[in-house]
Amino acid sequence: MEVNFSNNPNNPATPTIDVAATVVPAPAAPVAAVVPSPAAPVAAAAVAVVPKVGVPARNNMLLGDTLPDLTDMIIPRINLVQNIGDLKDSFPSGSLVYDQRIVLYTPAAINVKAQTIERPASGPVNMTFLGFRPTKYVEKVSGGARGMMVNSEAEVRNAGGTLDYGEWKQKRAAGMKRFEYMADALVAIERPEICPDDSTVFTFEIGPLKYTLALWAIRGTAYTHLLKKVIFYARRFGALKAGGYPSWSYSLSTREQEFTGEEGAKNHSWIPVAIPRLHSTPEFIAFARDILTGGDSGAPQDAAANQ
Repeated sequence: MEVNFSNNPNNPATPTIDVAATVVPAPAAPVAAVVPSPAAPVAAAAVAVVPKVGVPARNNMLLGDTLPDLTDMIIPRINLVQNIGDLKDSFPSGSLVYDQRIVLYTPAAINVKAQTIERPASGPVNMTFLGFRPTKYVEKVSGGARGMMVNSEAEVRNAGGTLDYGEWKQKRAAGMKRFEYMADALVAIERPEICPDDSTVFTFEIGPLKYTLALWAIRGTAYTHLLKKVIFYARRFGALKAGGYPSWSYSLSTREQEFTGEEGAKNHSWIPVAIPRLHSTPEFIAFARDILTGGDSGAPQDAAANQ
């Protein structure tokens, strides 16, 4: 399922009225008011109110006349902390972090020389992929700096780049740029045990579980190992084939992988590890449908309605 973040067509611009050109008619002669005779009371027909699955009853607070959609928000992101970059100064490498402030998963810290575990891993974080924005192509720049981003393979070529590592290795001395695939995923994250249950982040209650939403820009080795090998394969041929991305949740952890760098040096990077967990419940499917179509499940939960 592709996530459409286009502007809401139901909110047209306010029309402009030309005051100078507006003709004000002369007041008409007063007309005597006619007061109709009171009609006999009519009994109201009984209407069965069927609550929507997964959407609690709302209270009487004034919500205003606009319910923001996904285009009106800056949705927090997931980061996989690598051995380089600023996040490693605040979080353990290999951690999955929400909004650059909340740890969702931390890998084990192992003393290789002593062959001991200095810090056990936290439990895997459970998440469900709801959909993806259109694939982008981003330039890989040494040192972690931000490079170009384009929308198609043709634009990669026009920018003097390639997606093929072998071609780039042969032609980089001539100035060829290296590009990578990047997919922006919208995911629903089940509250991990290591995160506080204070109803400030994990605000969607679905059965006994609480969830939050996040975007995850998946690129490079993460794109290969998480999407090409697991999620995209499952969508075409595996567990996600029948029901689409929201139909299964996955348990996410990370592991460190050794690779050969540009100059032949041995380097390490962290990659996501995803394992199919549970088939989604009808309540979760209804929630996912509302999120993706702008339904009422995007509204804050009313705690009193769930008691």
